[in-house]
Amino acid sequence: MKKLFIAAIMVVTLTASAFAAPVKVNVRITSSFEKDFATATNLSWTLNNSYAKASFLLDGKAVEAFYDLGGEKIGVSKAITVSCLPKKAQSVLTSKYADYKVTEAISFDKAEEGETHYVSMENEKSKVVLEVSAAGDVSLFSKKLK
Repeated sequence: MKKLFIAAIMVVTLTASAFAAPVKVNVRITSSFEKDFATATNLSWTLNNSYAKASFLLDGKAVEAFYDLGGEKIGVSKAITVSCLPKKAQSVLTSKYADYKVTEAISFDKAEEGETHYVSMENEKSKVVLEVSAAGDVSLFSKKLK
């Protein structure tokens, strides 16, 4: 169930979303957000039945924070470059996935578990999302044939 929830967050994070009318977010969530990110600018919210997502700028960089409906932070994601990954992971990407092109890389800092990186890659046959641990271990998170 936890992996399914993280997968849902990844889909939201790794795909573009359409702009919508302002969303009404409960005060517990907004209070937690303001405490966590007092200097955030350009804030917009997306809300569903399971969580709220805040998209904003922090120090000029795009960031997304996820909160459960009780106001507890689930995690924070931001775009990164492959050079930010541990060297061990970079080696795996260049050897095992040499025929793939990186389309996106993010860092997802889970509130209770720490930071994990996700790298989206594709080639002419498939699209993959790889999960990279803080130690540089690489595992297949998802794969989709084109």
